[in-house]
Amino acid sequence: MQLREWQKDCLQRIKTGISNLQTQFTVVASTGSGKTILQALFAKHLIDEGLVDYILNLVPTDTLRSSNARVFASSVGIDLRTARPDTGDLKHGFISTYQMISRRSNLDALLTALTKDGKKFAVIADEVHHGSYHEESKYGDALSYLIGKSTFTLTVSGTLWRSDKHMITGVNYELQDDEFVAKPDFEYSLEQATHDGVVVPVYFSELDGSVEYQIEDMTTNETNNESIVSTKGATDKRATVAYKHLVNPDGEFCKELLRQAASELTVKLRKHDTLTPDSLPPAGLVVASSKNHADKIALLLEDITGEEPLVVHGGRPNNKEMIRQFTDGTLPNKWLVSVGMVSEGVDIPRIKVLAYLTSARTELVFHQIIGRSMRARVQPSGEPLSEYASIFMPSTPRLHEYVSNFIVREPKFAIKSIEKVSVEETELVDRIKPLRIIRQELISSAVIGVQQFLNGVE
Repeated sequence: MQLREWQKDCLQRIKTGISNLQTQFTVVASTGSGKTILQALFAKHLIDEGLVDYILNLVPTDTLRSSNARVFASSVGIDLRTARPDTGDLKHGFISTYQMISRRSNLDALLTALTKDGKKFAVIADEVHHGSYHEESKYGDALSYLIGKSTFTLTVSGTLWRSDKHMITGVNYELQDDEFVAKPDFEYSLEQATHDGVVVPVYFSELDGSVEYQIEDMTTNETNNESIVSTKGATDKRATVAYKHLVNPDGEFCKELLRQAASELTVKLRKHDTLTPDSLPPAGLVVASSKNHADKIALLLEDITGEEPLVVHGGRPNNKEMIRQFTDGTLPNKWLVSVGMVSEGVDIPRIKVLAYLTSARTELVFHQIIGRSMRARVQPSGEPLSEYASIFMPSTPRLHEYVSNFIVREPKFAIKSIEKVSVEETELVDRIKPLRIIRQELISSAVIGVQQFLNGVE
């Protein structure tokens, strides 16, 4: 198996640590860089050297359970069970979701199976940011308990921080200038991954919007007309009000954003048909706010493109199979519309255009969603495909900050001291009711590229 240089370096550092009696390791690596392969290599080393008998791989979703199990088996021959473990037939171990281990009965059953007859096991926690040191975190508590019972631990993430500013279970922190800073054992940054061609360059098209709305003051019962001339220049609170309505498929702004995204995919498809027809064609992804929102966007996208997109969410049947076929290119659909099923860990390398229309606007979710479009691809001949990812999104102060942070890898791994943690704002629209949109439209758009940020130019 041909390994990337960062994977070789990281694995060697872990092996050196093991020889020096280190038992816990934390790795942070860019989305799309091959973190699952690294986990499989770590598992194989422990099994081959007789350091453990079993591997327990923890992941956030059922989809990742299946995909990680396939990668472990195909790359290094590690057979992880995905069904409820039978104490007599664990093979090389088990793969579980964080939700599954948060139930005490499941946790006890797992430990009984993994430690029977004095057996030893290692925990490999994928996307470990799902487990936090917090008194109400069942995921974090269960993970901490398992780590305490394990012989070795590897915690892995592309985003080694949480939007709620809590520390992450299984990660070491140091106090620096009134901040607790995570200290991974190995880091492979977005800048390094972009330079190495492991991920594709990303371009963000930020579309500035104008909104006029009517509100009724709940105190005086007076009706007032207000406007947000530019979401890009608005305060964060006012932009939050506007954002909810900018992503409404009934308005002109949403239509124009999807038109631009569809036009960009058409350009990429023409380039593909001319230069690399033997490879899978690029595809588009729209991330929506809800099932109803996704269904409406799908109808609008079909009206714009003349072709039906694939829609996947909790109200649709056979989602996993549909995603697999879309990934393989066996479905004719050029666009995928989803709510949250492909925001983290799902590998669809052909996605190279993304429309960000979700109401889930925490920075962690933003990073995870953008990562869906960044995976580098190769032609059947083995030559790398010359591609870049195009992101279309409403321009608001908060999202623009996320774009900046995404490129320069801030907020790094710092956990602000408690007195500096800002309380998440309650949306203004929830406090001033009712609200009626009179008009909303696109003003302008601006494109920001990864390389501009890497060169210090915004």
